[in-house]
This record gives sequence, structure tokens and C-alpha cells, in this order.
Amino acid sequence: MLKGKVLFLLIGIAVEEVAVNAFDYALYPFVIWKCGLLRGGAIMALLSLIACCTILFFYERTKKDWFGIELVKELREYKGKVKIFGIVSWILKKGQFASFLFLSLKFDPFTTVTYMRQGANEFLVMDCKSWKIFFASWLVGNLSWIAVVFTGISVAEAFWKIFR
Repeated sequence: MLKGKVLFLLIGIAVEEVAVNAFDYALYPFVIWKCGLLRGGAIMALLSLIACCTILFFYERTKKDWFGIELVKELREYKGKVKIFGIVSWILKKGQFASFLFLSLKFDPFTTVTYMRQGANEFLVMDCKSWKIFFASWLVGNLSWIAVVFTGISVAEAFWKIFR
């Protein structure tokens, strides 16, 4: 039984990692490079919203923790010796705003809202507060990622001009 759950979780996390990395590190920079900061950023933010809503819908319908959100929740109480987990635990213990900001910058709105929802059952109906968290996380995450990607593109273009 445990072996099946671990395999299930590993498949879900692997699929998510491949999709997220392709989206964040290939498609996002390409679209911003080709379409510019405002238009490219708007296109990618909209695509991000569609992707996150789709994942949320899928997660809610299947009622299975495909992506290990419950493991992220458990990090709040981490007491081990792995430094990065200790840092994450420290941030998550700092309160809802710190958790929101960290999760919005590191993960996606789906992960943020799923982590921050209250209650024993992680598969709750999205109420008004949950949707506010979702959209706020989407905005924070996309604005920060647009800034990072645009800065990276600008630096790469500057180096290209210098060393060409």
C-alpha cells in the first residue's frame, strides 16, 4: 500500500516538475523575449492562470494529493538536520503573510491556496477567501517572475552585444 502511494506521489511530482520547468524556464522567457515585457508578461500570466485553475480543478475532482501538498504542510513542524527544510519550516512558522509570500514566490497559486486553506480535509470547496488567496498569489508570483525573466533577458542581451 505504501509503495503504491509513494509511486503515485513520485509520478505526480515528476509530471509537475517537467511541466513547471518547461513553462517557467523555456516558454515564459521565450514569450517575453519575443513579445516584450508588457504583452509577453500578460500572455504568460494569463496562460499561468489557466494552467493553475486547471490543476486546481483536477486536484479537487480527483481528491488525491498528486503533488505532495500535505508534505509541504508537514514541513512547518520539521525538526531535522537538513538546513533547507529547517529554513522553510522557520518561514512557514512566521505566520500567514510570510507563508503566503514564500509560497507565492517559490510555488504556484495552486500550491499556495491548497497549503493555506484551513481544515482537516485538504479537498475543500473553494470559498471566497480561498479565491482571494489564489488570485493574490497568482498576481505576486507572476509579477515577480516577469521581473526575474525580463531582467535575465536584458542581462543576456547586454552580454550578447558586448561579446558579439
